[in-house]
Amino acid sequence: MEDGECDIAIIDGVPPSADGRASMDGTVNRVEQLQEETCERNGEEDERIFVKKWQIACVLMFVLAAVLAAVYFVVIRTKANRSPHNFYTARSSLEPFYPIPTFPTTEGPQQITRLPDYLHPYNYKVKLRLDLSETTFTGSSTINLRCLQATQVIVLDCLEGNITNASVSVVDLTTADVQIVIDLLYDDSEGRLVVYLGKRLQEGRIYKLEIAEFMGEVRTQPPGLYTTDYRHSDGLRQMLVSSLKPMGARYVFPCMDDPAMKATFDVTIEHPKGQTALSNMPSKTKTALTDGWVREEFYRTPKMSTHLLGFALFDGLTSLEAVISRGRVVRVWAPFDPEENPSVEVALNTTIDAIHNIERLVPVEYQLTKTDVIPVPGLSVPSSDYCGLLMIRETALLCDGQESSMSDQLQCELAISKAVAHNWFGNSVTVEWWDDLWLTEALSTMLAYESVAYQRPDVNICDLQWDDMIQPAMAADIFSRVDLSSYGHAVAVREDPAVEGKGIGLLRMLDTIISDKEFLKAIENVLARFSHDNMNRSQFWDAVAEATGFRIDVAAFMEPWVTQLGYPYVSIGRYEERDKARNQYFVQLPFYYSGYVSFMRHLQTITWEIPVTWKSEGHTDTRLLTMTEEKYNIPDETSPEEWVLGNSDSRGFYRVNYDNKNWAMLADYLQYNHTLLEPSVRAVLIDDAFNNVRGSILLIPTAMEMTRYLDKEENYVPWEAALDALHYVKTVVHGSCPSSSQCPYHCRLQEYIARKAARVLKRHSFHETSPEKRLLVAVTFKAACQNGNRNVTKRAKIMFDRWKRKRLRIPPDIRESVIHVGISAGDQNVWWQVWKQSNASSISAQDRQIFLCGLAASQQEWVLWRYLHFIFEEEKGITVQEASLIFKCVTQTKVGRETAWKFVQGNWEKLTSKYADVPSLLEAIIQSTLTGLSTDQHMEQLEHFSSSVQERYLRELLDEAVHATRLNQRYIDRNMPYLQDWLKVPCATRVDTKP
Repeated sequence: MEDGECDIAIIDGVPPSADGRASMDGTVNRVEQLQEETCERNGEEDERIFVKKWQIACVLMFVLAAVLAAVYFVVIRTKANRSPHNFYTARSSLEPFYPIPTFPTTEGPQQITRLPDYLHPYNYKVKLRLDLSETTFTGSSTINLRCLQATQVIVLDCLEGNITNASVSVVDLTTADVQIVIDLLYDDSEGRLVVYLGKRLQEGRIYKLEIAEFMGEVRTQPPGLYTTDYRHSDGLRQMLVSSLKPMGARYVFPCMDDPAMKATFDVTIEHPKGQTALSNMPSKTKTALTDGWVREEFYRTPKMSTHLLGFALFDGLTSLEAVISRGRVVRVWAPFDPEENPSVEVALNTTIDAIHNIERLVPVEYQLTKTDVIPVPGLSVPSSDYCGLLMIRETALLCDGQESSMSDQLQCELAISKAVAHNWFGNSVTVEWWDDLWLTEALSTMLAYESVAYQRPDVNICDLQWDDMIQPAMAADIFSRVDLSSYGHAVAVREDPAVEGKGIGLLRMLDTIISDKEFLKAIENVLARFSHDNMNRSQFWDAVAEATGFRIDVAAFMEPWVTQLGYPYVSIGRYEERDKARNQYFVQLPFYYSGYVSFMRHLQTITWEIPVTWKSEGHTDTRLLTMTEEKYNIPDETSPEEWVLGNSDSRGFYRVNYDNKNWAMLADYLQYNHTLLEPSVRAVLIDDAFNNVRGSILLIPTAMEMTRYLDKEENYVPWEAALDALHYVKTVVHGSCPSSSQCPYHCRLQEYIARKAARVLKRHSFHETSPEKRLLVAVTFKAACQNGNRNVTKRAKIMFDRWKRKRLRIPPDIRESVIHVGISAGDQNVWWQVWKQSNASSISAQDRQIFLCGLAASQQEWVLWRYLHFIFEEEKGITVQEASLIFKCVTQTKVGRETAWKFVQGNWEKLTSKYADVPSLLEAIIQSTLTGLSTDQHMEQLEHFSSSVQERYLRELLDEAVHATRLNQRYIDRNMPYLQDWLKVPCATRVDTKP
């Protein structure tokens, strides 16, 4: 046997024959046996008859040809006609030649088989021919492979390749022997291409798989290569970008699209002269071709996974660059002259600051020699990093320190910092499989927040993190939409901010049972141990446990939170025994909204290990109770007249409920001593109270009492929590009313909110310098305007009028609210004037977004109908991403929701025809339009509309909308009488009558 060759009989578990070959029944190969028998018969006849040698040869060749033909037509053709779901494992008479590939599977709602590990790539040579004017592309690729186990099949991830047998070749790089390709088979269900070879590849050798030509589609949305429109001074232009994470590389070129199969990449892009191509590494050579095209080669990448490969092609963008330590180049691209707009320099400095800040936090340097940062309009997440090519949503990249709001500035800094942080978690340390993608996303996001905290010490990053990430994730997880353990199982899985938020929430909760020093030590150990390698979450839990000296079984604690859907709430109360002994009880139950039956059935047997932090009014030091069972009783050391507070550090991914007396004491404490609790703790109290009402655990007066102190609140985070909760209350209350004039309690609720906000505004100016005060002014000004405070809206109208007539500057933090007020109160001339301004060539991405959303504030139904119809008119220049924004903004008011719902019903065929290849937009339209429906008429309309929708994924959304409408009706029936009674109390006892 040759060195490195595996015996096929050993692989298949069949005893070998004398010559080392075996078949399934232990006999020698039938093809060779036939040849031997033929030779024996001819030899016997040779003794009796004279036969020429050439005649014998002809007979032998004829017999051999007949046998091979029979093998081909009976076996290969049969195999080609098999179902794509079982062709991997179907057995045939060629079994001795074909070691059957095994595919490790994952568990989940839609299972994905992993590639067999017989072969591992170590280098790709990928050449693409791209053109912005074309809807398809062509390419070629070469994959150098190491054979780890003898096999006669090569399995690749491949979609839309249009590859033929003639274009595929395999060469043994050890011997230079060419391997014969017998057949190619596609499995459309999972996007797999199987290359069957005439001879098995031998263990220990290296091979070159070459695909001379393949073809792909330039799509209109991710995954793969897709085009997106961006605004240039001369109108709309297109850029072509890649979106390969998590499983998009297979849409571009045939590969082994598994994060554990890392390799280096040599990229070549051919493109028309005048277009700019970018990839992960710096450009190496440019060669002019005879057809007016350019062939551009890029330097070899570090060892990385296929999903980290990045491509971009555009014209009309220019860059600003800087060289930092060790000659590393950072460039930021923009659709305008960087010298004329300070936002590009701000983005460049933010990128450099993020690199330096994270290098201070972790012991591993940023090793990339170049970093390109490009603005991508409408990116589904704020940023994506492709190892040296950072793609960031345009509105999250180009921020002006003078003209952008503080909220926009922080979001820009976080988006850029997260893209940079992916260099450590994502690029260098990569997940072993997609079901742990949430972990590296969460870790990189945590590094991003720490980077911003380093740059902005005057911003409480924990509060910002709760507001940005944790609260939205908990809201989404109520409906079990955030499933970390099976996140990577769906074939078309997309990055989900809620998944990332839950991941951060769980890591924050882990931080309650270990120290910050231990967590940082674990991060350092992981980076040192898995740099340029793969890691799974079990290895991360082990690293954290090691950092604690193994005093905590981290895996046992964290795994139930990762693998189970939803989250619990902890009910805390006190009771007295017959012997007068007082106890406290802690009971955990699954949290869900009342009436969500399917989720309730799923959760009814689940328990979590909960690290409950709690304190009392008389003992303000935080204590920890680790709940491993459903109920705990402990001696009550508190006074019956002092409150008890659960989740006292706001780091728990659970909700808390109390008895009515404790809620009342907490509400009074907020009224008189709220600053003694952290802002995020105050926000959690409000958020828990209103969500407990939606879960039918509380009645709404208890939740409303938690907002009485808001006119004293000087931090934006509790205000954000309160306004988010009250927005739902206003929406369902207003939606249940026949008209605004027949909805007096909605007006009273608006008056209550507006006066609270206006009192806060009286203590501040529109020119605050503190970031947190600027955020507070923005949120309270918006609340006062939306809820109709006369004095504040009057000031907004004055500012709008001055901007409209003289272009006087509106303070950036309140610009959005001022535009909304101006449009809502203005006439047609005003509306068209703002529309014209939104299309000005010099307008920034943030301001255009503000204007487009502001135009949706009109209170006239026919104006909104016309505005929605703009998405069908090409000359209006509304991009796909902007169409989604317009629907979202229109549905923020009652008249807008009613108009959008009518528009969708009346134009559904037109919408599905225009956006058939953009299902994400149709999803966004359905989700935004159907929010807040709560009447029987709405139910009838929904059920009728649902019956006419053919797309399965949209029918599922409509089913969710039907269920949400029932929940809204249940909420109204249960809480409206109590809300009316609470609002009937004279305003003077709730809030001052003067703003």
